[in-house]
Amino acid sequence: MCFPRYGRWLLFGMVSAFSFLPERLQHWLLRYSVPALTAGTGHLFDGAVNLTKLPSVRCCAMMTLDEMDQVKTLDRSLIEDQTARVTLYYGQNDHWCPATYHSDITKMFPDAEIFLCNHGFEHAFVMGDVEPLAAIVAKWMDVPVK
Repeated sequence: MCFPRYGRWLLFGMVSAFSFLPERLQHWLLRYSVPALTAGTGHLFDGAVNLTKLPSVRCCAMMTLDEMDQVKTLDRSLIEDQTARVTLYYGQNDHWCPATYHSDITKMFPDAEIFLCNHGFEHAFVMGDVEPLAAIVAKWMDVPVK
């Protein structure tokens, strides 16, 4: 696990170099590299801009390292104890979390609420499917949708 530990310095260097670019160029590069950031109300773009700041990147890198050091296996007892409070929602075409994970965890916890998306939402649903997913969650929670 050499790269996550030492590769962060490369990441910090790239972010530092990015910070020296004029703000207009930074914004253009973000919009060009991730076109979905310009959709909607702009909250995505503002969040992406904040994530290009060195303190944010440093915190994300440290959190990632901590998770990789701490989380080695699935804590089955935690999920079993919290089954009534947890709902899992898997995407059908998710490169981070393949659909096979859905079938695996459904076998492990047959009484849990575990869904496989049939709406075609992307992994990063906040970039395009916020409202439809919010409506699904509101229905689960029995909350009227405005």
